[in-house]
Amino acid sequence: MTVLGAIFAALLAVSVFRRSLFPWVFASSAAFPFSAAMQLGGNSLSPFHLAAALATTFLIADTASSRRTPQQEGRAGRFALGVFAVWASVVTLLAPLMFGGVRVLSARAGIDAAVDALDPLTYTVSTIAQLAYALLSVGAVLYLGRTRIPASLAFVPFGLGTVIAGVNYLCRMVGLPWPSELFDTSVNVIYGIAHYRGGVFNEPSELAGFSVASFALFAVGAFCSRGRRRVVLASLAVLAVVNALNSQAGTALASLFVVAALLSALAAWQFVTRGNGTVAMIILAGLAALAWIAWGDALTSWGASIFLNKLDSSSFSVRTASDRISLHIVSQTWGLGVGLGANRPSSFAAMMLSCTGVIGAAAFAVFLFKICATAMRSSLGLPAAWGLIAMLCAKTISLPDLTTPAMWVLIAACANSAWQAHEPLRTARHTQFLHPGTGESHGPQGRHSNSTPTVGFDPADHARRRRLRAGRHAAVQA
Repeated sequence: MTVLGAIFAALLAVSVFRRSLFPWVFASSAAFPFSAAMQLGGNSLSPFHLAAALATTFLIADTASSRRTPQQEGRAGRFALGVFAVWASVVTLLAPLMFGGVRVLSARAGIDAAVDALDPLTYTVSTIAQLAYALLSVGAVLYLGRTRIPASLAFVPFGLGTVIAGVNYLCRMVGLPWPSELFDTSVNVIYGIAHYRGGVFNEPSELAGFSVASFALFAVGAFCSRGRRRVVLASLAVLAVVNALNSQAGTALASLFVVAALLSALAAWQFVTRGNGTVAMIILAGLAALAWIAWGDALTSWGASIFLNKLDSSSFSVRTASDRISLHIVSQTWGLGVGLGANRPSSFAAMMLSCTGVIGAAAFAVFLFKICATAMRSSLGLPAAWGLIAMLCAKTISLPDLTTPAMWVLIAACANSAWQAHEPLRTARHTQFLHPGTGESHGPQGRHSNSTPTVGFDPADHARRRRLRAGRHAAVQA
């Protein structure tokens, strides 16, 4: 067991007796996605999957003892998640028997070596490990989805990872040593050396994807909060952008552009339909104009050089080839897939289609869509939903892993917001969130109402407010 593993093992042992501590430990573990907690048969178990195993144990124990949580109203996506888990298990166990002659990209080799020398499909440690990780993650989502969790839980791993990456970059700038031996402990991970990767990540593209999701999460969180909390979240959003740009990864450039465009469209819609964020829009527009005047040419040159160099690089050719091979695997297996861990291309979409087939990929997509759409109706679920959308944008470009811990924390936060009968439980420290469009904190009655606040313009509500104002005005005239 590693030092980091011993720390989390101790925290998890305490959380067995104090369940309220467990969500915080679970979320914190996702900030160290490429560190090992312990070694099992030549395979590294991360702190996150150690926590997910305990969450699954809690779920099984509570179900067996008929222990019930508060009544749930929403079940958005639960059936689709079950279909995905069952199908992924079936295809992973049976595909090597059905399609043993299919050539796949080895999950253990680097992508360059895998494209040059395809392996025959067979049972490997990776197939069993990836299936186990996926099922443990699903179990953790089901447990946290039925448990009251703090509204700020999704911010924990991204805040830790963002700050650690910023400290790592500062250490590089001033020449201070970095305790890489504490974090670079997994035997299944190839750690990059030449480029900046944020201290706890294995390569720049992973830091970029994490930072883009962090930016979306913190930016929307700042929009839905006020006071000191807004300042902190806005500062973390800025630091996340700095980390993404410092990674110098093509993933950062492409996904940042997509996410920034989507968030700008959201802000413009809120401003036009409900008049939200007038002061913030003016300030941001002014800052953006000043930044463009000062650094516009440099940013354009930087983006163009990364984009053009990526297109001309052998890495782009190899990644494109890996996705093309994976789509060919889909046709070779009649759309059924070769099982989790059997094929590892460049992008998340190609991995899901080639490994879990059309059925598994469609079920997972339906599950994500339903929990995101439901979570976005609440001011508490909105930041996590946008963080998940940003994470999926980055993964679709060049991050294929299903076992990404931060993604599953966002999924758990969205599922909790979608499945609970009311907003997740918050303490006095977590009452900063606003219902979008009102500018007011509704207090305990508003937070625990069965009606979920929605984001956007509601004509019926607008008409009702006008009638109330007209009635008050008539009473005053009388």
